[in-house]
Amino acid sequence: MMHPTAGISERPRRPGGPDLVVLILAKDEALVLPATLHAVFDQIGPGCEVHVVADGCRDDTAKVARASAARVFERPARGPLGKGAALAWWLRRTHAHAPGTQIIVVLDADSRMFPGCLDALRMEIEQGSVAAQAQIVPAVESTSPIAALAALSEIADQVVGDAIRVRLRWPVRLRGTGMAFRRLTLEAFAPQLSTSIEDAELTVLMASRGLVPRWIRGARIEDPKPNSTQYAARQRARWLKGQLQLLAAQPRAVLATLGRGLPGWSLAASVFLRPKAFSLPLFALAAMLSWKASSGSLWYLLPALFFGAWTFVGAASMMVGLAWSPAFGRTLGALLLLPSYVVLWLISAGLALSTGDAWPRARPLDTPTRPAGEPGHAL
Repeated sequence: MMHPTAGISERPRRPGGPDLVVLILAKDEALVLPATLHAVFDQIGPGCEVHVVADGCRDDTAKVARASAARVFERPARGPLGKGAALAWWLRRTHAHAPGTQIIVVLDADSRMFPGCLDALRMEIEQGSVAAQAQIVPAVESTSPIAALAALSEIADQVVGDAIRVRLRWPVRLRGTGMAFRRLTLEAFAPQLSTSIEDAELTVLMASRGLVPRWIRGARIEDPKPNSTQYAARQRARWLKGQLQLLAAQPRAVLATLGRGLPGWSLAASVFLRPKAFSLPLFALAAMLSWKASSGSLWYLLPALFFGAWTFVGAASMMVGLAWSPAFGRTLGALLLLPSYVVLWLISAGLALSTGDAWPRARPLDTPTRPAGEPGHAL
């Protein structure tokens, strides 16, 4: 199997960089960044640094990061947009002084590391894994049934889907926050990122090369869900738009992933058929329509059986996930509204197709203090 860095030109490095970097890619995140940085600094030790990329920020993100003693990189709001572009930019800026064996943990600006998370991710990479993904613990900060269903979908895909994939040594989906890599691996793939869902794109690119990211149950990260239906719709619009971009930008990688058989199909389902709260009602409807139209015809009966089996497996995983839900009663009640979740996704689909915003925000923006696009620098 070809190493992921094969064919990648190796620019000279001068040793002396940190062994591990926690990298936070932030765009106008001054409101949520302090708590995240506090949790990170509680876990880092010698040979570790925290880097924050203030990506075309108009608020005090850079100022807040500097106040915490993080190393700050201000990226001008010019050129390609998105976290993938920001990641590739940071890798170029820091390449010369960083060893290729350096471990990089990518974290969202609003995520909270549980104690021991960083050590667990570091250990997995040091033991030879090509990439590691922390367990995401959804934080539901509102009484919205939409938020509860989104959290249930996230939990079910991990405690059932990812747990099975790990046991079978199949790749898992990278989730944007709580991802860990060797620098050499990340430098091999980052220049290819061109969509707004860099985590899914990395997942498909790595899977197409036969690389297997591992899900680490012992590394836990709290990740907040949108606190209103409006922001939930915007987040889902971002996902839908990114999935269309991914299919258009990486068709060969998607086909190569599917060509790897059951492991690839399982991974593709995790990337493209998410969340289950949306896909299950549609698959159940497709199963009923196919069955009704079958009239003994094998061509209709086979799709009915496929959609029915998928619905059954998905529903079973949701029930298992329900047992892990921190808000059991509220989540159970939200399941009764599952068909209405499709309506939210239809709204999100319309927003994804109509909005010119490359990155619809899923939470409020702090009041901008300056225009975007000032020269970038590192401190």
